[in-house]
Amino acid sequence: MIVHLKGEQNEEVIKENLRAFKNNPRLGKGKHLLSSTVCVSHTQNGKRYYGVSMSANGKKPVKIIIAASCLSYWDNDVAGAVMTYYPDKTKNKSFDGTITLPPYVSCQAFTISTGDRKDPCKSCKDLFGLSSEENKEWSYGNCAEAESLSNLFKNEPTVKEQLQRKSVRDKDRKNAEESVTVHLLKLLGKPEFYTPPMPVQKKRRSTCNVI
Repeated sequence: MIVHLKGEQNEEVIKENLRAFKNNPRLGKGKHLLSSTVCVSHTQNGKRYYGVSMSANGKKPVKIIIAASCLSYWDNDVAGAVMTYYPDKTKNKSFDGTITLPPYVSCQAFTISTGDRKDPCKSCKDLFGLSSEENKEWSYGNCAEAESLSNLFKNEPTVKEQLQRKSVRDKDRKNAEESVTVHLLKLLGKPEFYTPPMPVQKKRRSTCNVI
């Protein structure tokens, strides 16, 4: 919404608005589902594409959102990269969907509350080939880089064409997607449906007409 209102080219204004919203004292001290990081991706002098980190409360909700994003929201290259390490940060031995960005693509994250630059974590280095000395490892797909790059790839076909990918068979990708689906269903658990009680029908009195 903020990007739409302020215009994607006004990066500093957008970050300032996000910072003001996150630091707003009116929010109080309760638990709020607010992202901690924003990422901006773009080509040289190109349009900017934004993304934020996951804002779920707890590890299980984060895994649910990441799985759902892989299956139905993210660009297929971002989804493939994340599925390579989903769900337990262990690299899939039979599927490698990781990618490396073209050198002219910028992907920079910032801490929303302060505006400070944030180096890519180990997870983002593994997924997208980003350069960093950071060894902190978050859940793969949790970071703002995933959504930002997904938005970039969806709108910049030239960038997608120039991504460096591993050789992946369609069968292996399908198996990876099925594995993510199975894990997602386990996380969601068995759905419970409410069955309303049947209305009690009143017995009709039998009548006998005497002619």
